[in-house]
Amino acid sequence: GNLRIPRGELRDVLLRALGEQDGDSTVAVEWGKRLRSYVDRPMLERLDELRASGRGRKGAAGTGSSDSQAGLHGDTRRPVLLHFEDGTSDSVDLLVGADGVNSTVARQYLSASAPFGKKRRGSGGDASGEERPDETHQQVSPRRVGIYVVLGITDHLHPLIDERAYHTLDGTSRLFLMPYEGSRLDDLLADGRGDGAVPRRRRRTMWQLSFPADRDVCSRLGRMSPEGLRDEVLRRCGDWHEPFPGMVRSTPTGTVWGTELLDRDPRAFLDHRARLEAHGRLPSRVVLVGDAAHSMTPFKGQGANQALADGPLLASWLGKSKLDSAVRQFMNEMTNRSRVKVLASREAAARLHSPDCWKWMRSQDGPRTEDPTKGCGGGGAVFHGVGKDADLLLETLRRRGIGASLGGALDGSIRAVIEELGIAGGRSHV
Repeated sequence: GNLRIPRGELRDVLLRALGEQDGDSTVAVEWGKRLRSYVDRPMLERLDELRASGRGRKGAAGTGSSDSQAGLHGDTRRPVLLHFEDGTSDSVDLLVGADGVNSTVARQYLSASAPFGKKRRGSGGDASGEERPDETHQQVSPRRVGIYVVLGITDHLHPLIDERAYHTLDGTSRLFLMPYEGSRLDDLLADGRGDGAVPRRRRRTMWQLSFPADRDVCSRLGRMSPEGLRDEVLRRCGDWHEPFPGMVRSTPTGTVWGTELLDRDPRAFLDHRARLEAHGRLPSRVVLVGDAAHSMTPFKGQGANQALADGPLLASWLGKSKLDSAVRQFMNEMTNRSRVKVLASREAAARLHSPDCWKWMRSQDGPRTEDPTKGCGGGGAVFHGVGKDADLLLETLRRRGIGASLGGALDGSIRAVIEELGIAGGRSHV
């Protein structure tokens, strides 16, 4: 099965490891700082050189706002200057933008103007000689996916959700439940008696309901209280099978929240860099990781995985290349790896909330492919060997009334039908 861990616990593990790996050096983690802007001095100085040579346009900006650029060239500190919302500043050798889907670093990175103007032509087609800013046509903000998601965490107990996850889809909405905290091992360790007595049960389960929503609906839902969001979930799915309705009703409102889903194709950063470098290579001391670089929908379960892969990749490049090359090669490799997951997650978002969700899920049993232009085959992981006989299996289960109402007996009942039909690796028969 998959390894699952609450994000808060994962952050604690990583924070502890930071101190352990650094040995005797002091690692300072300063909380409560929000970045307002930055100045990538190596890039800015190169742009100044181009302007001085007459190749760039007067007043062109590289990265950083005009107020943060003032007086920078006399600054002998580290290459990247940071300005925070509390009015303080600092400087670093390398800025790693890990500030989430609405990243300040990503927004400024993609807002940088190209250093060269374009000639504006008059009505007669002759160049007027007047320069204008380069038009990048780059979407600076993350892309709206058209899906809204509501989440909650409950300690509701039910056999279907005891150390297991499941999905329910109806062609519009998609429900996902997964363990959040607690297990049988935790029960045994916490009990600690070793006398064979039934251990105390501690469970917390995260539920997630997602559904299509346009901008107006997302705006309306975004203004709702947690109680209002919980009521909205029950309005949409209150008649679904248990344990979901009971879970929602028992969910503390303090754990309920919702958000519009956004994603970002990391190719945007490479495309923008190519436009900036139309007349020559520019150095940079800025990279992006995690959701700041490649935010994606949760429907392939790859968001956190891709973010965790970014760290070792960046460390590897920094350990074997000069800084300029490391920055460039990391951004290239990170983009090529994570872009496939962004596009696959984008497709899953559309398909899982549409009437053809069943057909699409069946297609995931085909050969695995990592080419986002040729679908996103799942390598036979959806129906676990049932394959082409999935329709026969489901029809038999429906006819016999085998469903979620069986609770803890569901798995055994389905397994018995699969064996009876001979559809798991054998010839099917009725």
